[in-house]
Amino acid sequence: MSLVSHLMYTLDVLKTRKKHGVDEAMKFFQQEYRLNHLISLTGPKIAPVLSIIDGLTLGGGAGLSINAPFCVSTERSVFAMPETAIGFYPDVGATNFLPKLDCGLGVFLGLTGERLHGQQIYHCGLATHYIPHHRIEDLIARLSGLDGSDPNFNLILNEFSGSYLPETTFKISDNSIDSNLPSRRFNKSDCYEDIACKLKRISQEAKGPSAVYSEKILTKLQTMCPNSLRKTVKLLRVGGQLASLAKCLTMELAATRYFLSGATFEFGTKAKLIDKLKRTPEWPIVNDSDDLNEFLRDHKMLAGEIVEDHSQYHSFLPHYTLPSEKEIRRLLIRHSGAKELVKREILDKYSPYKLGISEHLDLLFEYVEMQNKL
Repeated sequence: MSLVSHLMYTLDVLKTRKKHGVDEAMKFFQQEYRLNHLISLTGPKIAPVLSIIDGLTLGGGAGLSINAPFCVSTERSVFAMPETAIGFYPDVGATNFLPKLDCGLGVFLGLTGERLHGQQIYHCGLATHYIPHHRIEDLIARLSGLDGSDPNFNLILNEFSGSYLPETTFKISDNSIDSNLPSRRFNKSDCYEDIACKLKRISQEAKGPSAVYSEKILTKLQTMCPNSLRKTVKLLRVGGQLASLAKCLTMELAATRYFLSGATFEFGTKAKLIDKLKRTPEWPIVNDSDDLNEFLRDHKMLAGEIVEDHSQYHSFLPHYTLPSEKEIRRLLIRHSGAKELVKREILDKYSPYKLGISEHLDLLFEYVEMQNKL
């Protein structure tokens, strides 16, 4: 979804809410979340969806791409979830896919709206494959003759992959930073205030790129909606404990009603997207009694509004992203810390031809060792 499209649909939702009320505006989100869920499904009568991120992908566009069983990024790809800047929260399944990212990166992206580019989107686990833009047309021609259930589907995507670019693993934005910054400041915190305090501390005590980058991120967060930041941390924590995309989308349906019923979403959209304020907005104060928990308490009753009659399908194919920290830790325990045995099992599962797989494992081993020493 382009920046213009993102702006237009946000404004349409707010116009509907103002004219017809929250219930009418919620119909848009119900349809959107159903589509996000449907995209993730596969089964005997439907082929898996392949999404190609080949440009700017923000908010709703991420829900249409990241939730697919196969998601390809190119060198032209840009991904971001900028909702906290407009008084909202990362939805469209983000409460499912962001918590799965290693090193606390999901919370980092959800709070800051920072952008990932090209291979970064693949390395962090949002895209399942990275393929250069100039190969996309040939890829589509090759896949168009296949049955969607063909086991060669994934192998063909690997065949079209580009070259591994190691510098992209460590860059999160235009600033090159140490890889453990997001994890140490965003991973185990229970609330936004805790995260902000840690960022402030490192900006004051650390030296070099880490201190500079922490100060930059802290300054950016201070311009965003405080209520959105607090609620985003909570929703990502809860989403990380739910068992499926469908359950996360159901929770999001309740959370979205909460934001549509409040003042921050409309205020933030006007301030950022219409008035285009350069200064920090004077965000509406949200009372403690205005609690998200009241909306989430009954979210299980909304399950039928997302899943419908797709029970014969499953969500979704075995995921083809690079292995996660969680998987590596599990295998290290199984193999009593023997890295070579872990690497052999991973390569047998994912194929040694998957782009950057060996280098990715080395980085995860290093990260796990570092975390174990903390």
